Amino acid sequence: MVAVGLVWGATNALMRRGALVWDRRSRCLPAGTGAVRRWADLPVTNATTFAATAVAAALLGEATRAAPAALGTALILLGVWVCIS
Repeated sequence: MVAVGLVWGATNALMRRGALVWDRRSRCLPAGTGAVRRWADLPVTNATTFAATAVAAALLGEATRAAPAALGTALILLGVWVCIS
């Protein structure tokens, strides 16, 4: 449990730093490309997180189903696209 807490805490700090870098980069983009770039960056991050969770669960021996995981990833992409557009 201590190891999990340490890893979780480290990832929170890394996510904060990544969000700050992403915010700075998105402000420097030419007009008109910001929305497209944000859409490309955000679905990749969220979908990758979802897929990595499913893969890690499978590696740890949890019963996972590939079709619902793929559907969930697609729904994340759709949801982020709807929110950004």
